[in-house]
Amino acid sequence: MGLVGYLADGLVSLVDWGHTASKSLGYDPGPEL
Repeated sequence: MGLVGYLADGLVSLVDWGHTASKSLGYDPGPEL
């Protein structure tokens, strides 16, 4: 379960980072896809 949890956590972090990056670029994708 450790590996799955790690991957899921990484995915959440990646999505979160992408959201923040696009917002700072002035592009707001809107609500979660």
